[in-house]
Amino acid sequence: MLQIISPSYISQFRAKKFPIESTLPEIASAIENFINNETNSFEQNVGKGTLKFAMTNAARSIFKIANYSMTEGKIGVIFGYPGCGKTIAAKHYNQKNPTSIMIEVTPLVTTRSLIEDICRR
Repeated sequence: MLQIISPSYISQFRAKKFPIESTLPEIASAIENFINNETNSFEQNVGKGTLKFAMTNAARSIFKIANYSMTEGKIGVIFGYPGCGKTIAAKHYNQKNPTSIMIEVTPLVTTRSLIEDICRR
């Protein structure tokens, strides 16, 4: 049976200010079931650390750019569609080549912070 409990109900339960004492065991059981289900779901999901790296065509291209950048002392830029494996491939290359420097840029990075990060590394 699906039971919907509002956030205010849970808040009252946590604060021990619950208005209807008779429903306390029922609410406690529902919360416990929810936590157990979330824990089981989390444990059964495939985590990032369980998958092995696959050398895809995109990864090969990224490795070529990274090798060129390292051997020629140039800055390489990798760009592409979201989810195509750019970051995973670049991080894998960086792990395999500890002398390489990887700087990951997000949309929130300012020009100044990027230049400071480049200088630090």
